[in-house]
Amino acid sequence: MQERIEQSLNRDTAEGVYRRLKKAARRAGSTPLVVSFDATVELDSVGAATLSKWYREARKMGVDVRFEGLGEQARQVLAMFEALPDELAHKKMPGFFEHVGDGVAAAAREGLDFLVLTADTLAFAATSIFQGRFLWRRFLTQAVEIGLNALPIVALISFLVGLTVALQAAYQLRQFGANIYIANMVGVAMLSEMGPLMTAILMAGRSGSSIAAEVATMTMAEEMDALRTMGVNPIRYVLVPKMYALVLTQPLLTMMANIVGIFGGLLVAFFYLDISIPAFWNQLLSAVTMKDLLTGLFKSVVFAGIIGLVSAQVRFRTTGGAAGVGRSTTRSVVASIFLVIVADAVFSLIFYFGD
Repeated sequence: MQERIEQSLNRDTAEGVYRRLKKAARRAGSTPLVVSFDATVELDSVGAATLSKWYREARKMGVDVRFEGLGEQARQVLAMFEALPDELAHKKMPGFFEHVGDGVAAAAREGLDFLVLTADTLAFAATSIFQGRFLWRRFLTQAVEIGLNALPIVALISFLVGLTVALQAAYQLRQFGANIYIANMVGVAMLSEMGPLMTAILMAGRSGSSIAAEVATMTMAEEMDALRTMGVNPIRYVLVPKMYALVLTQPLLTMMANIVGIFGGLLVAFFYLDISIPAFWNQLLSAVTMKDLLTGLFKSVVFAGIIGLVSAQVRFRTTGGAAGVGRSTTRSVVASIFLVIVADAVFSLIFYFGD
């Protein structure tokens, strides 16, 4: 026997539906009763409580009740009232191979979306310049927000990193009478590794999270769709100015991080190892090469592209309101930092072990 529910269950309709289902249970007797729901049916707490009460009464009468066609929202509400039959309340857990397959499929979709976003961004970035449609005002605003406003935190962290690296090296070098080589360690470490890497991590946490939250919010508020309706491509209007701001300001921030970090090492050398400033400077110039500087700057440009693209990719996967925006922002920051570190490791293998 089947009873179909095509109306929402709320405080206004719950009583009528309850009487109807009670009559159906009496008519069913020992025959299984299938309650079929329209997929659009919604439940509030009154409707769920009413359905839960009827379900328990029907089971006491010996009626075998089964539910069909429940939407996800209705299923979640009924589960709170323990009003679901066992076969619906407990979903079958996926097996190992099914879990692995789902993960591989999801990774493939993510990779494809990332490639599409990268291609679109590069295309619009090039056409914006050559066709004279570059949004200079938005670019300058983003450059100030992303680059200039990040100077204090980047300078502070870089100074502390340079100071810490120098302090750790000073203790070891002092035991062997090789104090002067602290300039080598601090200079090479800051120019080729710590400067670009720490700057990128800070920018991923500061600017990357801001971009991800903005894009995710615009996606949830359907502002992206509104831009398309007005004939404006969201990538060209929203993402391209941010990408240009990241790519152009990141090397500048990296240069500043290098200078401030080396200055921190200089203070340790001067006050702890009694190395004069001219001696430190001459040793630094003899230790670092143009390759170290250019390698760090090249890394910073690539890191900026990774941060911008990964942060913007949240537009493909943001759902669930404010909580979804938070989850997308968190995932984008974690993914940005992870990919930046992976890229840094790859560059280290290429530039230093490939010679």
